[in-house]
Amino acid sequence: IDSYTNTYPNDINAKKIFLSCSGNEAGLYYSHDLCRSWTKIIDGHIDFLTTNVRTDETSLVIGYTDEEHTTHILTSNDDGVSWKEVYAKPEARAMGAVFHPGIHVGLMCVFFGDDLFALTIDKGVTWKEAFLPEGTVDMSFHFNNDYELYAAANDENGMNLWHSNDLGENWECVYTLTKETSESIIDMDVYALNFYWLSSSGRVYNFMQEKDKFRLIYDYEELFSDIIPSQLNNVSTPYYDLQGRPVVNPARGIYIKDGKKIAVD
Repeated sequence: IDSYTNTYPNDINAKKIFLSCSGNEAGLYYSHDLCRSWTKIIDGHIDFLTTNVRTDETSLVIGYTDEEHTTHILTSNDDGVSWKEVYAKPEARAMGAVFHPGIHVGLMCVFFGDDLFALTIDKGVTWKEAFLPEGTVDMSFHFNNDYELYAAANDENGMNLWHSNDLGENWECVYTLTKETSESIIDMDVYALNFYWLSSSGRVYNFMQEKDKFRLIYDYEELFSDIIPSQLNNVSTPYYDLQGRPVVNPARGIYIKDGKKIAVD
């Protein structure tokens, strides 16, 4: 499994799940019954998938790269039955897409390798390209402001949080978390003004914005301190929920295991 998305994550009765898989059975899969059965709706490798749940009709968004090395961005409003291409870029590979998390549903960014991203403010009708900080692995909009963006990036100094107040025209590093190891960010989630980083070692770091400043309020590191290296070959690695809390008997849902997000059926 490369990635997953639930089309209605805030609905306790949600049953629709999409999975992007690689390997011999690469493609986009759809389940209408919480993973009990699956239908393959797109064949071939998918670079990313995500959903925009802030609209009346949930939009599913995917990116894929063709044999001519052109990235195509497609959207669907009917659970993958039909698709519309909204953007294409030659000689590029899309890493992901993010929507504005508030009510401003027209704002969407697609970010690529080589620290480049494309922005639309009208649901894909027109696009503008700009650059991201070097080493960016994920990005997000500010919850309450149309013009502010954040980027999570890795460099030789550590793990960095970057901020732009002009939709990517200029960037400022507002927080650096230095580590003595080669630990790096692999994913960022943003809830209002809370930032969560998932690191390559499986740690979850939580940042809170306060009066235009950022502070690390918890890194959940002690959750991993009881794992003795000699035990790693003798016991299975634990599950954690998306807030970094250990789960002894995981029920159906999405968890972190071995530093990766996985689905448990």
